[in-house]
Amino acid sequence: MRIGFMLSFFDFRNDIRRVIVEMSKLCEVVVFIRKEQVETVKKHLPENIEYRLIAERNNDILNSFLEKIFFLFRKIPKTKMNYYLMEEFKIGNIEDAKNKIKRMHY
Repeated sequence: MRIGFMLSFFDFRNDIRRVIVEMSKLCEVVVFIRKEQVETVKKHLPENIEYRLIAERNNDILNSFLEKIFFLFRKIPKTKMNYYLMEEFKIGNIEDAKNKIKRMHY
């Protein structure tokens, strides 16, 4: 049996690390990670775990157009406070000032 984990905020989650290690003893584990996280994840998890990179973003013209259309017409979830907090958190992680301003649309 094979099970996959898609990791987010791996640095802060000791519990997730333990779950992955325990699951790797029972079955094959595949971990989906961003390329920025490769070294961190490899330091904390055993070698018998398979790693796959996530291609998070496609910056072509069509995707940019569709993203702008989505931002214009999207519907904010009913849990507005959680939505706004998560958006602020995501914006805070952006280092490039130009992109940070571009994302501050909500």
